[in-house]
Parts: sequence; structure tokens; C-alpha cells
Amino acid sequence: MERELIIYQNNQLVRRVPITAKHTTIGRDKFCDIVLRDKTVSKHHATLLSTADECYIEDMASTNSTQVNFHEIQQHKLENNDSITIGRFQLIYSQD
Repeated sequence: MERELIIYQNNQLVRRVPITAKHTTIGRDKFCDIVLRDKTVSKHHATLLSTADECYIEDMASTNSTQVNFHEIQQHKLENNDSITIGRFQLIYSQD
């Protein structure tokens, strides 16, 4: 199963990131796997946890929270085309 995040900022495509690892960190810190450079993003904002069949996103006690489909979450099982909001970024989860 191929998975990716399609990342937008201000409705502009920033990049597409394949999700290939079991554990993917998202945040402002340069050591995160997916770096989102904006002050509205915490240094260690969220983590993706992937198995062969499922992918979860978990908020890492971020300052501005993580939302999936406009609902604040702590942990959420992702479905195809889910919209994730992290700071000023919108990330679309895609799987096939």
C-alpha cells in the first residue's frame, strides 16, 4: 500500500511526501522527518504511526493542536483523503 502526504500552505502546493517509515515525525525542528517551517507549528508537533494496514496520526502535546477533518485530535486512524491541519499547513493523507 502506497501512502503520502500532500502538503499545502495558503492553498499552494508545497510538496508531496511519501510515507514509507513505521514512525514519521512532523514539526518545526530540523531533525523531524517532515519539517514544516512556520511559527504556528510546534518543534515536535505530531507523529505518524504506520503498520501494513493502517496509519495513525498522534498529536505530541503541540501548542496549537492537530486537527483531522476540522476536529481536534489526540490520536486518529487516517483514511484516504483525510485533511490534517497543523498550524497554517493543510496535509492531505492519500493511500492507494
